[in-house]
Amino acid sequence: ESVKVLPLPAAGRPADFSGAVGEFEVSSEAAPTQLTAGDPITLRLKVSGQGNFDRVYAPALPASSDWKTYPPSAQFAPEDSAGYGGTKTFEEAVIPLKAGQEKIPAIAFSYFDPNTRRYVTRTTTPIAIAVAPGSDNSSVAASPAGSTGSATSPSAHMSAPELAPNQVEAGSFVSSLQPVLFKPWFVAVQGVPWTALVAGLFIQRRRQRLAQDLVRTRNRAAQAVVREQLAAMDQALATNSAPEFFTAARQAVQVELARRWQLSVSQVTVAEINRRLNGDAGDLRTLFTVADDVVYSGRSLSPAELQQWKETVTQQLKQWEVS
Repeated sequence: ESVKVLPLPAAGRPADFSGAVGEFEVSSEAAPTQLTAGDPITLRLKVSGQGNFDRVYAPALPASSDWKTYPPSAQFAPEDSAGYGGTKTFEEAVIPLKAGQEKIPAIAFSYFDPNTRRYVTRTTTPIAIAVAPGSDNSSVAASPAGSTGSATSPSAHMSAPELAPNQVEAGSFVSSLQPVLFKPWFVAVQGVPWTALVAGLFIQRRRQRLAQDLVRTRNRAAQAVVREQLAAMDQALATNSAPEFFTAARQAVQVELARRWQLSVSQVTVAEINRRLNGDAGDLRTLFTVADDVVYSGRSLSPAELQQWKETVTQQLKQWEVS
């Protein structure tokens, strides 16, 4: 029995469509929602429903100078043995760059519904974030106290006596003649700026360590995903399953490039690869084209062809790792 595979319609295709076909819902959550500028937020995006989850990539957070983002990690929890239904969770680090009442904007995810034969775009609910300033930049301006007094005319000065009159009443008394310089409170006040300086340096170094730890964590997560996809390629090669092989190969390349370029996986497209590699992406462009052909048309390849593609992908990943 033959099966006719229809191509996805070009009309009405959203710009963020990554090839997901089925019925999906999308939601998001973030923690913490109260923090200091420069501290990281963990943003979790969940895509649940039924469809080809191998083409469900992390929806991209809209580009903004208010946020710094890192490549997300993905985890899929299937609800059936075929992996057609389930929930895919993406975890992404987001760092606010300025203080104030901010919002993580709505994030869009598009898919094709085969029942209605239409493209559908789901969006998350914006998340309010309270961002406190990273350091206290406030200053206190002192204003001199006003003084009142009567004006003295030149004639008054001329008529004033040369010597002040004797003071009959006693003036004020002091308990000590110790200079203010040696007063304990004065010494303590001098230590306040140094304490603030040390505290500021500590906070700055702590943020730098947090940012470095976050980058290392994201890199390790991406490298782990690449290793998993390479293992999946070997397993597919052993069973001569071309669709599973090219799904894993394409995912490995996209995750590695997303890590290097600090993009979301869904943003690593053929157009983006051509732009960043100055058009020198012949093998990668062919890889993506063959992957789509094999996954959606059921085209089969010989073990020798799959082995050749494995060597090409592995060699390219090693070159990126060295560079």
